This record gives sequence, C-alpha cells and structure tokens, in this order.
Amino acid sequence: MFELPLTWYASQKTWANSPGFSIRRARYERVITGRCFECHASCISKEMVQSGPLSVTEHLDKSSIVFGIDCERCHGPAAQHVRYQTENPDQKTAKYIVPIRSLTRQRQLDVCAACHSGNDLSPQRSLFAFAPGDTLSHFYYPEFTGEAPDPDVHGKQLQLLQSSLCFQKSDMTCNTCHNTHQTENGNMAVFVSKCMDCHSAIRARGGRPERERTEEAGFQPVWHQLYQLSHATANVQNHLV
Repeated sequence: MFELPLTWYASQKTWANSPGFSIRRARYERVITGRCFECHASCISKEMVQSGPLSVTEHLDKSSIVFGIDCERCHGPAAQHVRYQTENPDQKTAKYIVPIRSLTRQRQLDVCAACHSGNDLSPQRSLFAFAPGDTLSHFYYPEFTGEAPDPDVHGKQLQLLQSSLCFQKSDMTCNTCHNTHQTENGNMAVFVSKCMDCHSAIRARGGRPERERTEEAGFQPVWHQLYQLSHATANVQNHLV
C-alpha cells in the first residue's frame, strides 16, 4: 500500500499536499507501514517475511484492517464489557471497561498522546498493544536529545498543550476541551464555551484570566485553537492555548 501525495483536508474544505510531501515533485512510492496504521486505524495484522538472504520485509494483511478509531483504542479490550452489557441491558453502569476519568491525569494524557505527541520516537513495540492505564514512555526507546524547542502543530498536540499556561496552572486534560464521543470539528462555539467554563470561574473568584480579551459581541477567548501553518502540511489547529 502506498500513500497518495495529495490529501483532502475536510476541516478546511481543500486539497493540499499530504504531510511531508514536497510541493516540487509528486511522489507515489511512499509505503504505508504498520506504524502508520497504529494511529490511523484500529487494527491490522502484520508479519515479517523473508525478502532476501539477510533481509525481511513487513507484510500487512489488507483484509484485516479495522478502519477508523474504535472504542477499544481508548478504552481497552471490551469483549467482556460487551458481553455483560448485552446480557444485562438494564444495567446502566458500565462494567469491565476502563472509564478514562478513573485514570490519573498523566495516564489520561498518555491515552491521547499515543497518537497526538508526534511520531519521531523509536517504538519498542506496537501501539496496538497500548491500553488505558499503561505508561506510554514504556513503548518507546529513551530519547536523550530533548524535545524540539518549536514542536510542530501537526502531531505535537500534547507538547503544545503542555507549554500553555492554561495547562500548567490547572488540572486540565485533553477531555477538558474535547468530547471524543461527538464530532466537534469546526464548531468554535463549543470550544469557546469550554474556555468560558474555566475563565468565568476565575473571574467569579475575583481573579483575571491571563491574556483575557474581549470583542464587541462579548468575552471571546479567541487565542484558543487558532490555525497555524505546519512544517509538514497545511494549516492545523494549534493547541498552544
């Protein structure tokens, strides 16, 4: 399987170069590896096959692909949960599944960071094996060069969020602003209301949110979720809030 050099960006309703592709030459030979599917699908079977006397090649079983991101990618194995809830339809308290809010703040962040903290680290094992409650750093080899001083808005959402005053001066997690069970792309009113939930509380206590801004229509925390040009692709929402 190969990646096309052109991608449709639904949030911006436009075509642009796929991440990492040059604007000067169209390439059609970039192979889609199993590592790509670990964040862009829910499952795919793979095996290493002998391709030469001293070499092996990754073989992906295209018939095994589970497209999209399913419940288990965030909540862990769910067979027992589904079986129990099916057999007990009147039981409204979920059992045998990991509620994200039951995890510590760092473990909650790790769930999202599995696919939203870049792909420039060397993995020790497949992220398909990651389950909520695991420590994400255990899935990568140690990195001794340190984090880049200017993380890119494409794929480095966690690093940018962690650089924000909102994150550093609160207990917020990704779920503070994002409801992963609903489609919120492009709905700025939803994100403004999330900002107001925290900033209004600060004002009620007599404080003043840093970088507070106003518009004629009323208080609007317009610095949140602004688009920024990525080094790898087109404009992407910036999580440096």
